[in-house]
Amino acid sequence: MAYKVTATKEECLEQLKALISAFEKEYVIYKTPKYSEAQLRIDFLNPLLKTFGWDVDNEKLKTQFLRDVIQEESIEVEEEDSVTKKNPDYTLRIQGTRKFFVEAKKVSIDLDITNKPSFQTRRYGWNANLGISILTNFETLSVYDCRHKPNAEDAASIARYKSFHFSEYLSKFEELYQLLYFQSISSGFVDEYFSVAQKETTTFDNYFLKQIESWRQSLANDVIANNGGFNNEDINFLIQRLLNRIVFLRICEDREIEKFETLKNIKSYDELKQLFISSDKKYNSGLFDFIEDNFSLNINLNSEILIGIFNELYYPQSPYDFSVVDPTILSQIYERYLGSKIAIVNERQISIVEEPEVAASSGVVPTPKLIVQNIVKETLAPLFEGKTLDQMQ
Repeated sequence: MAYKVTATKEECLEQLKALISAFEKEYVIYKTPKYSEAQLRIDFLNPLLKTFGWDVDNEKLKTQFLRDVIQEESIEVEEEDSVTKKNPDYTLRIQGTRKFFVEAKKVSIDLDITNKPSFQTRRYGWNANLGISILTNFETLSVYDCRHKPNAEDAASIARYKSFHFSEYLSKFEELYQLLYFQSISSGFVDEYFSVAQKETTTFDNYFLKQIESWRQSLANDVIANNGGFNNEDINFLIQRLLNRIVFLRICEDREIEKFETLKNIKSYDELKQLFISSDKKYNSGLFDFIEDNFSLNINLNSEILIGIFNELYYPQSPYDFSVVDPTILSQIYERYLGSKIAIVNERQISIVEEPEVAASSGVVPTPKLIVQNIVKETLAPLFEGKTLDQMQ
């Protein structure tokens, strides 16, 4: 049977029945370790996604920016004792915006017992600030709530919103249809039901914001205690510059621009300065130059504080995977972070105070991405509609 991207609910149901029948027919073979994940994706998972309306093969010839499904976004992920190449098998998107990941595993893997696949799936989703992500080997399909910070020791059942056995796909079709069908996702069901704004969850942006605020305070306290000659403007410039450089390099590692664990292997501030100097030659972007940054080269900084920060940026202390973090999320984090500043209390003490305009407005509220997209669509899109690249220049 040739599985097509479905247009109706009835077609979806018929194709799902055919998939289940094919899986049942040779179930014993599929359960053997020799039946690979790659073959499973071709035989069952690609058709499953097509059945629920996802244009896996980009039959509509959308641009890479707008296509519905991206397969295998390249990610380098640290395990307990090694660094391995990992890829979210499918990224499902609406108009270029990620909605959830689908992670595939071999049928021979028991997804209810083994916790590494669920941690991996949740980690991808949490770092991308997604409401859900899905783990499946077709025999089982589990929907994970990715608003909760993952831990490597969590059981597979933690943060699992729903789990379906393939024998239940038809009896629970309405639930699957709501959670997976392209039009359901496009209508905003997942965005509304799994909103990352809910206070009881620990989303990536809130967690990372708290961490960099903590790093700012510990670094500023150490600098003030062990160095002289700083005023409020100088200390804010120094710490902000230092954190910008560290976060930039850590993101570059996960995106395979820098060697993985470069920062983690730094053991002193002198070593970190040398890394900054070499990065200035490599990137030539202004972020690492010391022309207007006389302080960074001359201060004393406690190596233990730096090592503690670096450890918090890596597994197992950290669930971060910056290769899937949306740059928009990072910009919103920094916008909120910049709503407060360091104030020197005395020669040995600092405090963190809100900027006056933030205090007056009860906090910095970044413009939501959806609103930005609508503004661009209403104002700029009509100007370029129907024009070639040459005409737009």
